[in-house]
Amino acid sequence: GANLLRLPNGQVVKKETFAVGREMTQIYTKSTLPYDPNSEEYDSRWILSIKTDQKGQQFGLILFDLQTLVLLIGQFADDSLFTQFRTTVAQMRPVEVVYDKESVSDCVLRFLRAQPLPPQMISFSSSSENISSFRAIALCSSYFGADCSKWPSVLQSLRGTQSQNSLAWESLALLCLHLKKTMVDSQTIPMAEFKHYDPISSRSKHLLLNSQAIQSLQ
Repeated sequence: GANLLRLPNGQVVKKETFAVGREMTQIYTKSTLPYDPNSEEYDSRWILSIKTDQKGQQFGLILFDLQTLVLLIGQFADDSLFTQFRTTVAQMRPVEVVYDKESVSDCVLRFLRAQPLPPQMISFSSSSENISSFRAIALCSSYFGADCSKWPSVLQSLRGTQSQNSLAWESLALLCLHLKKTMVDSQTIPMAEFKHYDPISSRSKHLLLNSQAIQSLQ
């Protein structure tokens, strides 16, 4: 704001007053904390976003590490014991889980909360938040533009099979809404390295090592 100040010569000028802005710019959570270069070790901090069908046997899944900006997206069928999902959680050890409380079963939630290092749980309501594949595609258009041919190749592929991968899209919508609430979506999603995630091929093709294992190999 500005106040009026009368100078000794009688002239009236504006006296500017300055205040420190208090606008919120980011909300820190377990997964969005900035990397500390003084830390002695690095470990991934994955966000897991999940959406299931009504039977709880089909999973749409996102794994996103904000430190490396690697984003894994996929959809798969699981057995009644959730073997593939359990293996994924054990391998990746997410620090946050974003889920649709209207679809994810109590059994899955109990498993996640029983982890040695329980992740922070963030729930959304698919009905009140309008979680859908169309919502996810609209969000992607805001990040990457309306021309789908310029989107990351993984998203282009999923766009062509939207109906078969609707749960994957819905899990992406959940992730975007969470990152919007923490005010980091526009700084992370457009720069993410999107990769297709398949739990079976990932186990057979890749060896997942945490920071302690890497230090032991050095």
